[in-house]
Amino acid sequence: NSQEKIDTAKRELEYVRKQHPLKMDVADTSVTVVIPVKDMQQYVIKAIESVRRQTHENWRLMLVDDGSTDGTQKVVRDFMEEYNDNRIEFYIFHENRGDRVACNYAAGMAQSEYFMCLSADDLIEPTFMERCIDVLKLNAQIELVASQTDFIDAEGKPYTEGHPFKLIVKAANKSRAEWLARLYNGNVYFGAGMFRTKMLRDVGGWRQEYKQLSDYA
Repeated sequence: NSQEKIDTAKRELEYVRKQHPLKMDVADTSVTVVIPVKDMQQYVIKAIESVRRQTHENWRLMLVDDGSTDGTQKVVRDFMEEYNDNRIEFYIFHENRGDRVACNYAAGMAQSEYFMCLSADDLIEPTFMERCIDVLKLNAQIELVASQTDFIDAEGKPYTEGHPFKLIVKAANKSRAEWLARLYNGNVYFGAGMFRTKMLRDVGGWRQEYKQLSDYA
């Protein structure tokens, strides 16, 4: 049954970890963040600001405009001119190619140890990068750290009324064993996550034929 398979997999994983301990250089804590954006002029600047507010400062932000037809390109250029932050770069696709293409494009150029995608209408807490890196540095076998999600409205205020996404379960709702059983059957939603860049390249990045939500790995 499923529980027996999970228990067997856990025993096999522990055996491999003991036989092949990973020794990794954790001195490099650089992060590349990509924000794919299309027609999000009212949200994208807040997403950028949430990156600039990080307590971890060793990051590079790549904004990839995916064929916007509104004022997105102007608001991004105006922001970059005003703040002149040399960690921020802006790339433009002159036709819509899809946000997975944008993420793969950025991952292909990333020279950082870690990589993350951030949707143009999402925000991350100031300690997000710092906390993700702490987990990845301490756990050599972990390739991805994902977050919980709180849902906000267009004004940035928490939803107080019913919303379909609020039905998505959170880690606090289940024990570790229950989550392992749940994950055995497939992926679950997460809002933002940090990957090891090498792992992303090893698996070939995001595959376009999978029409998952952008926030899914």
